[in-house]
Amino acid sequence: MHDKSGKAVVELVEEFLTARATRKPSPHTQAAYRRDLTTVAALAAELATPP
Repeated sequence: MHDKSGKAVVELVEEFLTARATRKPSPHTQAAYRRDLTTVAALAAELATPP
């Protein structure tokens, strides 16, 4: 999965999590963010892909 700029969505999720790490969230919160964002990205990719 890639966004319009060509960056992998996984890369973008990791950049987001790195930015959030400065606020010292719980490891569980980080894991939940990662899981939720990758799930949403996968669902969006399914909808964007023609049958």
